[in-house]
Amino acid sequence: MSARISSRASLACRRSIFHIQSTSFGPALDYTPVAFQPVQHRAQCLFAQRSIHSKSSPKKIAVSSSTGKRVAQDSLTLSGLSRPWYSICKRWNSTLPRTSFDRASERSNTEKLSRIGKDANFIPEHVPKDDTTDYWRIYQDRLNQKEPVDDTARLRLCQWLIDKGLTKESVSKLTKLMGELRRRSAPINTDHYNDLIHFYIKCSKFREAQSIIDGLDTESRNLTVNQRMFALQLALYLKSGNESALQDLVEKRKTGFMYFMEQFIRWTKGLQLKDDQINRVKAILFDLQTSNCPPNSGRFTTLLETLFARNQPEEALGLVNHTLDIGFTANSFTATCVISGLLRADRVPEALKIWSRIMPSGGAPDVAVLNSFLSGLSQDPERFGAAKELWDQILKDPMIQPDAVSFASMINGYMRVHDPASALNLWEEMQKKPHAIKPNDVMYNTLIVGLFRNHQPGSAKVFYEEMVTRPDIKVSLDTYHIMIKGLLSVKDHETLAKVLKRMEEDGIKPNEMTFSIITDTIFSHRDSQSALKVVELMTERGTPQTAITFSCKVAGFVNVGDLDNAQRTFEEMQQAGYEPSIHSYGAMMQGALKAGNTELAEQFAALAKTRVENGLTPVGYLIMISGYAELLMLDKAEKWLYEQQEAMSRDRRNSVSWKAYYTLLRVCVKHRLWEPAQRVVESMKGTGFQSRVPKLDALIQKVEQHAYLSASWK
Repeated sequence: MSARISSRASLACRRSIFHIQSTSFGPALDYTPVAFQPVQHRAQCLFAQRSIHSKSSPKKIAVSSSTGKRVAQDSLTLSGLSRPWYSICKRWNSTLPRTSFDRASERSNTEKLSRIGKDANFIPEHVPKDDTTDYWRIYQDRLNQKEPVDDTARLRLCQWLIDKGLTKESVSKLTKLMGELRRRSAPINTDHYNDLIHFYIKCSKFREAQSIIDGLDTESRNLTVNQRMFALQLALYLKSGNESALQDLVEKRKTGFMYFMEQFIRWTKGLQLKDDQINRVKAILFDLQTSNCPPNSGRFTTLLETLFARNQPEEALGLVNHTLDIGFTANSFTATCVISGLLRADRVPEALKIWSRIMPSGGAPDVAVLNSFLSGLSQDPERFGAAKELWDQILKDPMIQPDAVSFASMINGYMRVHDPASALNLWEEMQKKPHAIKPNDVMYNTLIVGLFRNHQPGSAKVFYEEMVTRPDIKVSLDTYHIMIKGLLSVKDHETLAKVLKRMEEDGIKPNEMTFSIITDTIFSHRDSQSALKVVELMTERGTPQTAITFSCKVAGFVNVGDLDNAQRTFEEMQQAGYEPSIHSYGAMMQGALKAGNTELAEQFAALAKTRVENGLTPVGYLIMISGYAELLMLDKAEKWLYEQQEAMSRDRRNSVSWKAYYTLLRVCVKHRLWEPAQRVVESMKGTGFQSRVPKLDALIQKVEQHAYLSASWK
């Protein structure tokens, strides 16, 4: 049988098989040679030809997905062809050349799919409030006429129904839409379920609300959706009087989330909760906050500082407001932390507002809190005018006594706005009555830094000499760092030698930061020859050559792009008997990749793995990944990423830095390299990595959107 079919197929090929087109009267011949039909249609044409000559198998009419024509086929579809027939069709297709008709037809199909894609998404992303279009009727008409509707349109239609306000009718429509999206395995905004729960609680349909909650136990939800659902569950059990369910809920949610009272009020708006129910929620959240992270504790202030360091001032402010809402009070440490953080984030109105909540009524403001205001406002020259106004109010208030920190903040502010004369006047006024404040080492350091910054190195040296001769002040390493950096910036090598000598006489040993400051300063002009002369001069002055100095020199040469001198210094370090640190190896890897010498970079990476005590650190891996990514050698970059993932899986103390993923995805998205980008995202998910960085989240979202759209078009 297969031989007869094969011979028939070959004969049909030689005779230019004709396309079979179905009419209302049955199959009819279309005398267009199949050789002039698009390549992707020929397999269906051949199968239709077989159907005409077959007497035993029943026939049915099917629609070609490419041409839209109806063709006579067996009861089996093309995907259900037996293996011999499928192979014959495939071989036959490959033997015929692509014609101009093929290419024109493919372009036409592409344009048609593009038009269908646009028509399938019939609802705009943001529907204006005054838009009276009935998009649900359009949706139903398209379904009845069997016109295409994509998942994006369904998702937008869900949001349109919610924005119009949920009613009994719209809830039925929304439930139907979400069920359709679930059947199509489309990504659903799980927060829509919260909208349904809110509606059912509002209508006192507690059983329906609970059924939705029970059905979402296995759904993955983000933090905001979880928090809103928790708020709605509290409202549900309070209104329904289900005390046991309320206790179980609180017991399960004791750890893992931060809940804000302000969010609870917003999310339960319209549910008509009574005052005693609101107070009950406050008590519950009070206990949760106490068990998780008690306000005014060291853990609480550390949490605030972490949020500010991650550039999340809204979360920090919300946390403090939440603790005040549920009955806590803020001490001076908490107030200072949040106010200084808000000022650093340029949130002056928010800082003033939280200060008005924290400051005790009728009493004198805490000087520590005022100092945080002065310090934050003095850091930015554009806001120093507000700092001067606050300073005038402090001096006029007899209940407030400014301290050394207050004066130091204002002196720093004057120096930053390039007004050293006012700073020096304030320095003199501070030491007179009624203040009579003696400057300490921190205040001297602030003044010396400001004088160097305002190009007055002579005055800076005078105050330095005054400082070191005072018996009540112990000069710290910070002071010497300031003098070293300032004197190097003005190339005063003679005074620098004296400072280094006094530093040695005082028994103050330089640390890694000391030599980093030296190296960063002398290499800041990107003149490697001049920098090398300064290094040699320091060596002649008696500055000891240690592994730290060598490392700084290597890093400095790499920064100015002098790979040859960096490699020579690296070899000198080894000849002097010093084992290079991971910083030295990392600098050489970075320099080699910048120069495009990937072979040298690989050699130093291999040496770092075997010769450094803890092997290649996350920073070392990041250097290799980012270096290859910038060279668009993404296969190498991915290899290092997967190697780091494997190494970090064995060492639980470290993890892959978000910067590695961000660097790779940024290059992929910039150059529209979607396949490697998708592999990187999948590897992130495979290792359980969760991003908390907004700019990395944005890249991940772009990659996932492209992957979803590509899959939809296929």
